[in-house]
Amino acid sequence: MRILAIGAHYDDIELSAGGTIAKFIKDGHEVFVNIVTASDYTSYSGEILRDKYESELEGINGLKKLGVKEYKIKNLGFKTKEVPFSSKLIEIIDMSIDNIKPDLVLTHHPYAESHQDHINVAQSTMAASRKCGAVWTFEPIYPSKLSSVPFRPQKYVNISDTLSLKIESLKEHTTQWKKYPYWEDLVTSLARVRGIEIRVKYAETFEIIKDNL
Repeated sequence: MRILAIGAHYDDIELSAGGTIAKFIKDGHEVFVNIVTASDYTSYSGEILRDKYESELEGINGLKKLGVKEYKIKNLGFKTKEVPFSSKLIEIIDMSIDNIKPDLVLTHHPYAESHQDHINVAQSTMAASRKCGAVWTFEPIYPSKLSSVPFRPQKYVNISDTLSLKIESLKEHTTQWKKYPYWEDLVTSLARVRGIEIRVKYAETFEIIKDNL
């Protein structure tokens, strides 16, 4: 099976679907990744919290920890915090889908999110995925989970054997790890709750847009 994971920033995929990506790869599936933005970050006061070099290095190393091959990682080059819901982005994602021919597309949830980049990536991916048979959306992670629209967990993936790889991949994001020192507690706690719901140790969940798998 061929999977295309589309995230707004380096670290989004690891946070919400890292265990699932690692499991897919361990099971012999091919995983391709599109990151929409350069993922550098400057605060409203002008303080540079992560530059483009740091974000790319951390992001590629994080995805490689999950088992993703570097040549299967593509950055689409949009500006962080300014991702448009536009024909330009839709057509770029459309081109990736035509080239990769994925059996499954993974991306952000289009409504249960508060981050504008995540929302616009999700909506653009929905438009571009019209020819795909299966599209699953990530469970949002705090703080971008702040939304009045609930996430509905429908697809559960047992990540008991790959949660450690997920944590390792997140630790590659050293600039973000300093900003969010509670990351490990957050993802472990959520994975434990989702695991309890299906009687395994750890799980990740997705809301299904469509699924022919």
